[in-house]
Amino acid sequence: MKLVDITATVIRGMGILVLIKSTAMLVGMMKAMDTLEGAMGSGNDNMALAYAFSVPAFFGMVVILFPMTIARFIVPSSAQLLEEAGGNGNGGLTREELQRAGLFVVGAFVLVRAVPDIAHTLAMLLFIPEGMMGDEVRNLSINLGIALLEVGIGAALMLGGRGINNLTARLRGAGLH
Repeated sequence: MKLVDITATVIRGMGILVLIKSTAMLVGMMKAMDTLEGAMGSGNDNMALAYAFSVPAFFGMVVILFPMTIARFIVPSSAQLLEEAGGNGNGGLTREELQRAGLFVVGAFVLVRAVPDIAHTLAMLLFIPEGMMGDEVRNLSINLGIALLEVGIGAALMLGGRGINNLTARLRGAGLH
């Protein structure tokens, strides 16, 4: 199996998990909106629900439908050339490429958790009146900042695992020299 294939498989799995998580958040938001019924106009209810579900659902559908296109964009062409030339029992993958694939999986997991959280938090901040939330605005702002940081970490793990690969190689070899 090539690195591009592994990456595409993880991307498709990430899309499925995003759809599952956004559906679960939609159910939770519908229950929360029932408790707030009457305090808000029905237009805000519908907009918040539509926004909180549609943004992650769109992201999930794009990565489910086009995983190979995204994988080819993410995986550098030099790694593809090494895969075709190699035959080391790992399906043509070198140790660094296996590490990169592992870091990609971790980054994808982080993004799966963060993308729906951002949509949910933004929906809460944008569509629920501040007077109803009280001190919750501050907590939601902090949650949004944390989710944005998670997106940055996830993207860094998915797109640029070389620095982390070098660090782990140094840590492994530190006691051997």
